[in-house]
Amino acid sequence: MKSALTTAFVLTACVSFAQAPGPRADLVRTTLPLEGAPKAIPGPYKVMSEPALGSPGHVVFRPEDLGRFPGKDKLPVMAWGDGGCAINSARYSGFFTTIASHGFLVIGSVPEPGAAPRQQNADDLRKAIAWAEKENGRDGSPLKGKIDLEHVAVMGQSCGGFLSITLGSDSRVKTIGVFNSGVQRNRPESNEDALQKVHGPVLLINGAERDFLTPASLTTFELIKNVPAFYGARHGAGHTATVDHPGGGEYANVASNWLLWQFKNDKKAAAMFVGDKCELCTNSNWDVRAKGYKDARNEGPAGTFDRGSSQQAWQNANYKTTLSQCKNPPQPFAIPSAGNAATATAAPPEPVLPPTTSIPGVLEAVQSWKVVWSWQGNNVDGPIAGENGTMLFANNDAGDVIQFDPATGLAKVAYGNINTAGAVSRSKNGALFVAERGLGGGIEQLEPQRQLLANTFNGEPLECIGGVINDLTADANGGVYFSVTGARNSGVFYASPKGVVSQYGKNVPLANGIILSPDEKTLYATNGAIVYAFDVNADGSLTNQREFGTLQGGEGGDGSAVDQQGRLYVATGKSVDVFAADGKFLGTIPGPQGLHGTFFGGKDRKTLFGIVFYGTWGTPSARNEIIAIPTVAQGYTGRAK
Repeated sequence: MKSALTTAFVLTACVSFAQAPGPRADLVRTTLPLEGAPKAIPGPYKVMSEPALGSPGHVVFRPEDLGRFPGKDKLPVMAWGDGGCAINSARYSGFFTTIASHGFLVIGSVPEPGAAPRQQNADDLRKAIAWAEKENGRDGSPLKGKIDLEHVAVMGQSCGGFLSITLGSDSRVKTIGVFNSGVQRNRPESNEDALQKVHGPVLLINGAERDFLTPASLTTFELIKNVPAFYGARHGAGHTATVDHPGGGEYANVASNWLLWQFKNDKKAAAMFVGDKCELCTNSNWDVRAKGYKDARNEGPAGTFDRGSSQQAWQNANYKTTLSQCKNPPQPFAIPSAGNAATATAAPPEPVLPPTTSIPGVLEAVQSWKVVWSWQGNNVDGPIAGENGTMLFANNDAGDVIQFDPATGLAKVAYGNINTAGAVSRSKNGALFVAERGLGGGIEQLEPQRQLLANTFNGEPLECIGGVINDLTADANGGVYFSVTGARNSGVFYASPKGVVSQYGKNVPLANGIILSPDEKTLYATNGAIVYAFDVNADGSLTNQREFGTLQGGEGGDGSAVDQQGRLYVATGKSVDVFAADGKFLGTIPGPQGLHGTFFGGKDRKTLFGIVFYGTWGTPSARNEIIAIPTVAQGYTGRAK
């Protein structure tokens, strides 16, 4: 990685405004041969170009007939940064025409009469956007009320790509396109720091091995942390690529489809970039990568993903109002340390992984924990095994469910837009559920179809129970058991397949980890240092509450798992305690402080994973890890956990 970064920054320095001379002309002029190249595909609108009235440095490309605007469609805006930062978009006229023909307002640059020669800068692009804003409201303008100012893009090639990075932090700009370009270390407005200020999806396109700025493009993709990104390297395209082809050629198709997808939710256009068989993913002429998109190529390491800022119900400003409307309002729930966000900002020390000891039939003494994932935020909770050795886990702050492959260290968002995800569970029949901890949350089914299972108890929101939804385990009948922690009425609950919620158990205020036995005839629930067991009846109801065991490695019973022999594994806050199916304590697997959940995974289910929280909850210092240790025991294979 160091060599790629160095190469990228040396090359980008060659085309800095402050550097001279620029790159050799033969490097800049490399193009994709026209013969046999894909042709530009125009949209349904005939296009015209005209000067930008009142902005002498700009030229506009738009549909000629504006009669269809603003019917069910408006004109999103694309402002362009020229290659070489030249103030002359003439060579891009075909490229602009193709994009505009799909229903867009494209703004390029022209030299101002009598103006001194200079290079294009970020202010020129800001002025282009400002012109569109003014024109949309100007009386007498043919574009009045027809411009979609909620959907503005900035794209650019080579030096113009640097400018698009700069504009990515503008609140008006919703996506950027960086063609044959990338971050530039010696320019503060388009260096690594500027890249992290980009707040919308990023399209990165280069000309692969014949493009001298391909290293900069790839480095830019690797540096992106907080937003979705798509990277495409077109083999043989070179630095100038296809912009000189009729209609802008293949690059115009890529740019048009990106804008159609991002701004008009065009699913056909989206298929170029996403889906297991996305067009560019399966095209041998392209090498593609992605971050933040659910497709076959969107995997990335932990740093790829935004830690998020979702809130649990009790953190929501409307929480107390909701409680006041309950028939018997509970005491408001809170985690005191979460109020220290202003002070707990420093990264905490990483947890110490202690040595382990042998447990016959479970673990050999020679094995030890290792870290397989490390991330920020109040994330990684309620994990389960996934397909082919992967795992799924819920993310509180990020509000999503991530699929992670320990074998590669790569992950992807499996499900997003979740109301503060707390834990996941998959039934023997394959139905996938998530516990939602946000205000108005409950139990949502994610597979086979996404739908709400339950969010009320006795006709009131689940917030009226008090506390917070904690863990869950799904049964084979379509119902879900879940725990609520931290209130007078906390305990064990069951959401039936029809969404009717019932409460079970007595004196279980610290109900937390909850798991069904392999035969689903017994439900285990932790309550502090005590593990309770319940008999499960055919209708899902619970009877015969009893003490099953007492934790010895810690006192905070949390996420739990079972193995093929019916043994129970309970995370205690600093260990995993193991019990036989009859309740006999078998031993403790020491772990780091903060170990609050466990499950079996790996392709053979012979790896025990633990999730570890450290730092201060609800603050910038919050961190999490996933740790793993090989086992003799095999986790239960008839269910995901």
